[in-house]
Amino acid sequence: MFDKLGFTINIEKSVFYPTRVIEFLGFIIDSQNMWVKPTEKRANDLRESCNRLLMNKSPTIRELAEVIGKLVAMTEGNQFGPLHVKRLEILRNHHLKIHKGNYEKHINLDSESIEDLKWWIQNVEKHPKPILISSFTCEMHTDASGLGFGVDFEGFGTNGLWKEEEREGHINF
Repeated sequence: MFDKLGFTINIEKSVFYPTRVIEFLGFIIDSQNMWVKPTEKRANDLRESCNRLLMNKSPTIRELAEVIGKLVAMTEGNQFGPLHVKRLEILRNHHLKIHKGNYEKHINLDSESIEDLKWWIQNVEKHPKPILISSFTCEMHTDASGLGFGVDFEGFGTNGLWKEEEREGHINF
């Protein structure tokens, strides 16, 4: 029927029986446990890319950007991945600005970037991304100003004034 409708069926890539775990675009999708994680092959490829970048004493901005692209794609299978991409993106953007968009300029990785790349090497498969996000279990209201702060959590609260040295910092500090 699909052939008659103009669809081309790839028999080798097709699954003709119901399944709860399937591989798709380098990820394992598990509808029973409700998570997504990278395949072993894709995880190993990412580890190799991160290791190559770490071993390169002076990578180009392009080489950094290529690894960042792989990391961003991998965040679909690692729930904490986005936390370990942002500093690399900031480093790339900083150097692109300094070098006026020239991706071929060589750079040095800072300690934070090295730390994030090592995190990926060790954790790429360890934190599958949930398909469903659970509902909130609590709600907290906070507020701050240049002089003080306040918190209300399920009927309990606290507030106070900042110390002199704390007032000098940014409000998000």
